[in-house]
Amino acid sequence: MELKKILVGLEGLKAKGKLDLDITGLESNSKKIKEGYMFIAIKGYSVDGHDYINNAIEAGAKVVMVQEGCDLKKIKLPADVTIIMAKDTREALAICSCNFYGNPSRKFKLIGVTGTKGKTTTTYMIKEILEKAGHKVGLIGTIATYINGKMISESARTTPESIELQKTFAQMVEAGVEYVVMEVNGIGYKIFMSKKSIDELEEDREVKVYTYLKVREDDVSLFGFKTNEELHMFELLISVGGIGAKSAITILSNITPSRFALAVITNDVNSLKKLQGIGPKTAQRIILELKDKIKTEEAILSNDNTKLEEEANSEEDQEELIQALQVLGYRRYEINKILSKIKSDNLEDKIREALQYLAK
Repeated sequence: MELKKILVGLEGLKAKGKLDLDITGLESNSKKIKEGYMFIAIKGYSVDGHDYINNAIEAGAKVVMVQEGCDLKKIKLPADVTIIMAKDTREALAICSCNFYGNPSRKFKLIGVTGTKGKTTTTYMIKEILEKAGHKVGLIGTIATYINGKMISESARTTPESIELQKTFAQMVEAGVEYVVMEVNGIGYKIFMSKKSIDELEEDREVKVYTYLKVREDDVSLFGFKTNEELHMFELLISVGGIGAKSAITILSNITPSRFALAVITNDVNSLKKLQGIGPKTAQRIILELKDKIKTEEAILSNDNTKLEEEANSEEDQEELIQALQVLGYRRYEINKILSKIKSDNLEDKIREALQYLAK
């Protein structure tokens, strides 16, 4: 398969060399590399695939994919070998494998079973039910892999690596399988968060995050929020026609919940249209669809907008201080620790006072 086709769906790649090469196979294990293969270096817990790039090239790899930040000086790169740098080679491995084997999971119904106990029993029960109903079934699990009732291999792990998994899926498609049942282990979700929330997270600390799970037929996405107020604002935004989840996250990165609520209640189109991705028409639609909802909620807390306006102004002043300190090199979570101690009124004095606390 042509290299360009294998790379479809990957963003932010940097490449040096030819991209019109014909690739005969993919591997993340240098010992399995053959002539014309593409080697994808994965950094594991105990072994780093980047240490075996030269071995892969000697074995015949024509393309090498490395993780962003890899020291290329250590690699003896021949002129006829293409090197590609990806942000996340493990994710790239999954996408490339899927492309190389022709997206086989789109050609059958896939049933995944996860949990602490009972996965194996459940998958075999589903397999038997489907086979009794006259369907051709594949199974991938802890014990073995089956295609149409025949064991094709014993399993080394519960869920195979992406290359092996896609290869097995392709074999199942070739055998006419209609349903595949598999045990799924170690599920992890990428959480999409606003820039404000990300900046407030402390390194190497356990944090509480409010989440929203968006489920569609072709996508499952998880969105995270530092506060319940931010989550609520997100839910209001995605209820507006034409605003999707990722657009809402972008908006949240540029305005606080209180300031947003105030802009809606006071018909402040100018403040809203300054936000990335919001034009005049979208701003007017947001106000039209959310004004009554926000007013009703605020009426429960207060009889007027005074409290909300004070809160919004306070957040705006605080945000100015945070941005000024971030320019000086401080992280948002470091700044948050000392904000309650700041007593000065004007911004210049606040910065001086904050620097004194941060220096301790």
